[in-house]
Amino acid sequence: MTFCVADQDGEGTCISRCDPDLLPGTGCRPGYGCAAVPRQSQPDFLAQACVPLAGDGRPRPLNSLQPALEAAAARLGLGAERITLIDLTVPDRPETAQINGLSPIYPASVIKLVVMVGVEREVEEGRLTLQTLLTPTEQQTTCTGQPEGDLRPQIRTGVPRTVGELEELMITRSDNSATNVLIDAVGRDRLRAYMEALGLPGLQLYRYVFGCEPYDDPLWDGVHLNSMTALETAQLLALILDGGPGFLGEAARLRMQEILGDQLYRDGIYQGLPDDALYLSKTGTTSTKKHDAGLILWQEQRYALAAFLDMTPGAGTPLLEELGEAIALIMEGR
Repeated sequence: MTFCVADQDGEGTCISRCDPDLLPGTGCRPGYGCAAVPRQSQPDFLAQACVPLAGDGRPRPLNSLQPALEAAAARLGLGAERITLIDLTVPDRPETAQINGLSPIYPASVIKLVVMVGVEREVEEGRLTLQTLLTPTEQQTTCTGQPEGDLRPQIRTGVPRTVGELEELMITRSDNSATNVLIDAVGRDRLRAYMEALGLPGLQLYRYVFGCEPYDDPLWDGVHLNSMTALETAQLLALILDGGPGFLGEAARLRMQEILGDQLYRDGIYQGLPDDALYLSKTGTTSTKKHDAGLILWQEQRYALAAFLDMTPGAGTPLLEELGEAIALIMEGR
């Protein structure tokens, strides 16, 4: 008889239940041991099943992160939302926990992560430099927020800014006008093709981002909206941290990490993490969406997180803070 548990990628897989009548002693074949493990998607339902023996000779679950995230999400009422947490502490053995990880959603400003990667690729391949001047057009310029303490001037139509300035403003201030300028500099088709080449086809950029009307985007097809998935967003963050086949080099990755670390919007997940944790992040907010995604670096542990909540900021912001607290407890227990 088999039992469904989470594998290393957070997917369900069948393993053998312990059967001492069939296999006297442990009830498992050589190299495996009997342990109480939770069922995939039901973290409170345990069964005795055969899991691989670790280096110390004790049975080890295929994935201990998945049930921990599932239990936290259930406790917070987030079981229907889109959340992915990847433990990157051991680079060659990442462990993924996901809830609705491949369900697409409108990402709001989290799409700026994709644009940032596209900008760095253009720089790395020599089509742009960080000093290249780009002049915002009237169509690219839209309303954007100004976080408290941010004294940098707003983007103005006809006033050139460097690619480096625009990239930093796009992430740290979540500047919508800077994003639109960079979208046109990178190219939407080229950026979508690059995401697909990286194995992240669910990260889809189709249109400008807007802070207010008029919504003037002549290159938009009028049909497709920007879209992301929690799993692929977390995987993109993992690439920003550690790189991978076809991805950017160390200089670009370190620059992106530094920019994400200078994030000025710190509500949500950050508020629930340990005081000594670093959170390199990007948020996304609309009247009906509250999202948070980033890299958590705490002591010797490293995680990529993406949480997309299909709810108002008033409801979602405190829940993200509680999710941050739950993740802190998960980290302490690992």
